Amino acid sequence: FRHSLTILLNPAGSGGKGQQPEPSDSATGKEEEHFVDRYRVQLIERTTPVEPILDLLHGTVLDNEQYQTIRSGSTSQEKMRKLYQLMPSWNKKCKDQFYEALKAKNRFLIEDLEGN
Repeated sequence: FRHSLTILLNPAGSGGKGQQPEPSDSATGKEEEHFVDRYRVQLIERTTPVEPILDLLHGTVLDNEQYQTIRSGSTSQEKMRKLYQLMPSWNKKCKDQFYEALKAKNRFLIEDLEGN
């Protein structure tokens, strides 16, 4: 019965992908989701302090206004949320720089998340 159910479910799934290649590409993109996107919640909760990361991003990823706005947050979590609000406008290079800043300043957190 399980085998029959699998056969019945799989053709519909592969047929859907064949009919709509764009969602298939999106699914592939999600599999290759950037580290900073994949661990958004954990990074917001566990990154502290945030200022050294902002300092590394200032002038390359963040302009002065964005830098000051993020720094105005009262907690590390609020600062990280403000930083993540900017992320939809970032390209892969910006996300890579953010990842490298996190790795440089919070090495053990990044190693812990990469181990998962």
